[in-house]
Amino acid sequence: MEFLKISLIILVAVIMANCIPVANKNIWFITVLSSSVVVLLYIIRTVTPVIETIKNISDSADMGDLSIIYKSMGISLITQFVADTSADSGNKALANQMIFAGKIAIIILALPIYMQVLEMISGLLL
Repeated sequence: MEFLKISLIILVAVIMANCIPVANKNIWFITVLSSSVVVLLYIIRTVTPVIETIKNISDSADMGDLSIIYKSMGISLITQFVADTSADSGNKALANQMIFAGKIAIIILALPIYMQVLEMISGLLL
């Protein structure tokens, strides 16, 4: 049911954006950006209870590395949202820089996992 609501919001936003004349690109961009933010906030509100439940389960199972996965998922979603918004506004170079920054942020975030894997491998070799 939530998917249908999100689909309806996006469909209305697309119709509104297509009704705006091409000459008025600023209003078109504001319409697309505001509808994108509304959809993003609705998705976050919908997914938050599920994430909290998974977090409670992972805390009880003592799975500390799961938080890194959640953070990297958040970074990738924010990166994609900002990059798409930048590309839609005509700033393809900024969109590519945002994607690059997101990849670097995820690599930096995952360094503790890499270190654990290297320690496990060195422990097996010795």
